[in-house]
Amino acid sequence: MSLSRCAPIMRAIRWPCTSSRCTSAIIGLYRSSIAAADAVVRLSGAPNVFAAPAFLGKLVYPIYYPDLIAQQSSEFALDPLLVAGLIRQESLYESFAASGASAYGLMQVIRRPARRSSTR
Repeated sequence: MSLSRCAPIMRAIRWPCTSSRCTSAIIGLYRSSIAAADAVVRLSGAPNVFAAPAFLGKLVYPIYYPDLIAQQSSEFALDPLLVAGLIRQESLYESFAASGASAYGLMQVIRRPARRSSTR
């Protein structure tokens, strides 16, 4: 994705700077920070993230977009932790994520099946 196409995303999530220089600094930040925390856990000698210090667990399994998750979870009667887990698994919190299967966004929704489900 080009940096110019990312600027609207940065505005949408209220990122304070949308110039290409600032935008390039934020692209992949969530994925990189999660990967770095996971590497620290592995290097720490802890057998898993649950045996590592709690602050590392919060870095490996963060909850970004908490207001959006809470609002949408409430609207659709879903557990917010389930929604956060799904977002982490599907997109690692990258709102611009897209897949070869035409899935897009935080939850990697495919438009056609999503439309069908929303009418039920």
